[in-house]
Amino acid sequence: MKICIIGAGNMGGAVALGLVNSGRYRAEDITLTAGHRESLAQYEPKGFKLSTDNKEAVREAELIMVAVKPATVFPVIDDIAPAIDAEKQCIVCIAAGINPDEFLKHLDAGSEGNATAVTDNRGKADLIYVIPNTGSEIGMG
Repeated sequence: MKICIIGAGNMGGAVALGLVNSGRYRAEDITLTAGHRESLAQYEPKGFKLSTDNKEAVREAELIMVAVKPATVFPVIDDIAPAIDAEKQCIVCIAAGINPDEFLKHLDAGSEGNATAVTDNRGKADLIYVIPNTGSEIGMG
């Protein structure tokens, strides 16, 4: 499975390390993004794919995790929405306090309606919220 974690900060980084440490995922199948290349330097020796281009990073991912600070979520979604294919990709948000309807509104507006391709009984795109903790890094979260 190809995974993209947008925001390789404390939470995104912990999840990435936890996935690899679990033995179920390989670092080379996980793309980590950050606003600055320096923020990604610690992950280079571990074999992760690294990028500062969120839109490009999500294109080949099957699972997209949005792990940025809550104030940055909507600008990030506005940026990546045109590259999202809701029929082939699952989106997970780990930012606390984000209204799911507002998240989907941003996603749908930027994707020219593609976000509604995968629907539940309410007619909206599936969106998964997760609130992990740093225990995720050691497989205990």
